[in-house]
Amino acid sequence: MIKLESISRTNLEKHRLSHQGRDNQYNLFYLYELIFRDSMDFNSFIQFAKSIESLMNKVHREYDKEVPVRPSMNLNSEKVKLNIHDGYIYGVDLKLLDKIDENLNEYSQKSLELNYVQEFLELRKLSKFNFLKHKIFSAEVVKDIEIEYLIGAAPHPDCVDYHDCDFLKSATFPVMGWNKQSSRFGKFIGSHTRFYDWDNIKFISTLPDFYLDIVNLNESSEKLVITEGCMDAISICDKLNWNRYVCGLSSGYLTFIQLIQLVAFIGQYGIKEVDLAQDSDNVGIVNSYLISMYLKELCPNIKVNIVHLLNGCKDFDEATRDLTTLDYEVLDPIKFRDKYFANACNEMATPGQYEDYVDTRKMFTKTII
Repeated sequence: MIKLESISRTNLEKHRLSHQGRDNQYNLFYLYELIFRDSMDFNSFIQFAKSIESLMNKVHREYDKEVPVRPSMNLNSEKVKLNIHDGYIYGVDLKLLDKIDENLNEYSQKSLELNYVQEFLELRKLSKFNFLKHKIFSAEVVKDIEIEYLIGAAPHPDCVDYHDCDFLKSATFPVMGWNKQSSRFGKFIGSHTRFYDWDNIKFISTLPDFYLDIVNLNESSEKLVITEGCMDAISICDKLNWNRYVCGLSSGYLTFIQLIQLVAFIGQYGIKEVDLAQDSDNVGIVNSYLISMYLKELCPNIKVNIVHLLNGCKDFDEATRDLTTLDYEVLDPIKFRDKYFANACNEMATPGQYEDYVDTRKMFTKTII
């Protein structure tokens, strides 16, 4: 039986800093409380996670001669404990999340007055309407909440001077809860932030190990597109009119935490077809094929396509800035493997290269406390 125990705010802070968003047990607690708590008991959730881990590792064992593989995610249910104290769940102040949620429209509207935001819209070919629709905002306009709580900067060693004006120039993408059975469905649960002109760091998140960012929860479809970044997802949603759910991973790899959600989302929303629209570089190619293998094991009844960009475009954000030059092909995973996968693996064959890439992309996280 899962043991519940209370800990102090001070210990919560020490626990957060000691894990820095990378510990798998810690991330499972966070995921359960924000997404799954209202729809399944904790024991069932852990068993669900362990079944996904088992099949995930089966894929790794089967393809480890071709794919540079990350270490196995180890789950030990005997060590899993859920810590809740005075409404704070692993550093998450639910009232603060609600306050941010209530003010998102205002943050987004105020951000449109900033010159660099207007330049961002022009560069990305993103309309003001869609900027507001997705409630994107700049950290600079937020005055009523300490900024590190909102965009996740504090633990990162390059973010110590987060009050610097260059640091505040950002595009913050809200992440909303997707579970229809959760009290946080459609509400703010965290954010991903991309900086404009800051050389120290490109991207940070308040969500441990990243979450699924479904950018059009109001869609009704049996199809899902999975992109690499938030802007890729928004570009597909708003410019291509594909009439399907679109999800951004906000990372160049699919994490264990994301895979748990992906399987649950596919089941709850009745998804029958998934298009993998990752970046066209080697990492995107390797991950597209690996994700397709995950889905083959975990969701064998769905159809999986891999959408590969042509004409030298790196991602769908770039490719959709001029729709007259947009060019891509849609392949089933086997044909994609035969055409692109082997070459990508050969170029990434240096031992540890893939893990090194993942480590450079994994940003330190800050939970909202």
